[in-house]
Amino acid sequence: MLTVREPTLETIPTEPGKSPFRIKGVAWLDTLARHSELPGGCSAVASLLPTPAHRAYYEQSFLPSGWYDVLPMLFCDAAAARVAGLTLEDSLRQGTRRHAHRVLSGIYRSFVRVLVPSAVAWALPRLASNYYDFGSVTTERVSVQHVRGTVRGVPEVVADWYAVTSLEFVLVALDLCGCVKPTLDWTTHSTRDDPRRAAREPSGGFALTDLDFDIRWVGTREA
Repeated sequence: MLTVREPTLETIPTEPGKSPFRIKGVAWLDTLARHSELPGGCSAVASLLPTPAHRAYYEQSFLPSGWYDVLPMLFCDAAAARVAGLTLEDSLRQGTRRHAHRVLSGIYRSFVRVLVPSAVAWALPRLASNYYDFGSVTTERVSVQHVRGTVRGVPEVVADWYAVTSLEFVLVALDLCGCVKPTLDWTTHSTRDDPRRAAREPSGGFALTDLDFDIRWVGTREA
């Protein structure tokens, strides 16, 4: 079972904007839109961030196509969960599901309506990787109701956050495809003991991990 732990300045000591792990600005804008719906909005979230530097990073103007440090987002999501009175994991799951329904009923509606479920399960993790400048994704169809894959080179401090948000998005997509009882299971494998990979992959001093995932469903609903 995945458990998303709240970030701390001890586990993520890097100054906001200085880590090598970045995410598209559109993801930051989606996060701000979600936080704006909370009691007190983004101001309430900002007031709970751990340092003035984190508040300044959160309150900057984000460009949709720009690239921004992903690590401060963990602190922002943790603050938003406290504002909402939820655990970080529950807050992420609920927010991701709302976002997935908005996206997949909009510009990507035909994507989930036209393709067969195995194609959606194969493609979505790859599409999600376009939001990040780290974590290379591979997927394979094992059967008509089973897709397996790996995300390589994710910082360990982000791994469960990445997995939970990706999990909920994929499950919403498969549900919209008509899949019955879709599930997505993750396992992690630290790469800290592989010096050859450490030399190739920028880590900024953070340990990296690989995420293996299995997506399954038991059938599809009739139209």
